[in-house]
Amino acid sequence: MARTGLLASLAAGAACALAGCGTVRNLQGQGGHQAPQVYGGVAADLKAVGDVANEEPPQIHGWLPGLVLACHTVRAVRCCRWLADVPLSAVGDTLTLPWVALADPSTTDLATPPPNANEREPGDEDP
Repeated sequence: MARTGLLASLAAGAACALAGCGTVRNLQGQGGHQAPQVYGGVAADLKAVGDVANEEPPQIHGWLPGLVLACHTVRAVRCCRWLADVPLSAVGDTLTLPWVALADPSTTDLATPPPNANEREPGDEDP
């Protein structure tokens, strides 16, 4: 009985460790090449699904229906893996939204004052 609980805990831990990969990749800036984007984890997961779905099938010579079936099955499993990560990345992206919004150059305009905000207009003097 305790062994079943331990195995269930390990399986749940492994599932959580494999989840939210898009969010982690987004926070790393897509490999350090760009700033994190708002909901970039979800976008990365959906792009990965598209990339897997649009892959060219391997060139198979001869009639090997088992190999063709295996290739398509592996592709379907890979697509399902990324699709299963989309809602988890959505939760992760929502939780990290404040940090990403401050790091995203397109949204920092709202958080920073305009460059002339501290300058006084002519005629504005302290009483």
